[in-house]
Amino acid sequence: MVEGGHDKKLFKSHARLDISKYSFSNRIVDKWNSLSENSVNCNTVNTFKKCIATELEPEATSRKSDVR
Repeated sequence: MVEGGHDKKLFKSHARLDISKYSFSNRIVDKWNSLSENSVNCNTVNTFKKCIATELEPEATSRKSDVR
């Protein structure tokens, strides 16, 4: 296992234009790399969804409170 996460880490490509910097593939890298090894190595899509929902739950809760 890689220290501080999992062994399936992604790397951001160097983007010169804003359209590349803010593309989905560049925006999702930090989120993916912050997932636990347990979430990344799920066997099914539904298991993956449940794992990331529990990992990202505090973030979603804080975002709702910011809207008020």
